[in-house]
Amino acid sequence: MLIQNLNEMNGINFRRKTHKGWVNITIDLPEFMDYFKKSSPQWYVKRGNKNEVKGRIDRFGKFIEENNRDVVPAEFYFLIDNKTFQLKLIIVNGRHRLAWMLEKGYKKAIISIPQNQTELFFKFITM
Repeated sequence: MLIQNLNEMNGINFRRKTHKGWVNITIDLPEFMDYFKKSSPQWYVKRGNKNEVKGRIDRFGKFIEENNRDVVPAEFYFLIDNKTFQLKLIIVNGRHRLAWMLEKGYKKAIISIPQNQTELFFKFITM
C-alpha cells in the first residue's frame, strides 16, 4: 500500500495509507474535541474517563517516541442519529491519539474523513 507523507506538525509526522473516497484535513484540535465531546459523549476519550481503554493514551505516547513520530490520522465521519435526527460525529479509529495530542497541548491535528462529507467539517478546518 502507498503511504504518503502528509504533514509534519509539532514533531508528529502524519502519514496515511490511501483509502479510496477519503481525504485528509487539518483541524483545530481543541475545537474539534469539544464538539466531539458534546456530539458523541459515549465515544469521547480523555485520561481517566469511562471511555478510555486503560493505558492506550500512554501507549500511543510511547509509540510516538519509538517510531519516529509517524502517525496515521484518526478517522471520523458524520451519521444522522435515528432517534434525534441530529448529526453525530462518529470515530472509526484514533480517539486515543487525539486525546494524547490534546493533553500534550497540540492545537492542530490531521484527520481523515469521507470526501463527500467535507462540507460538514468546514467549521473545524484550519491552516
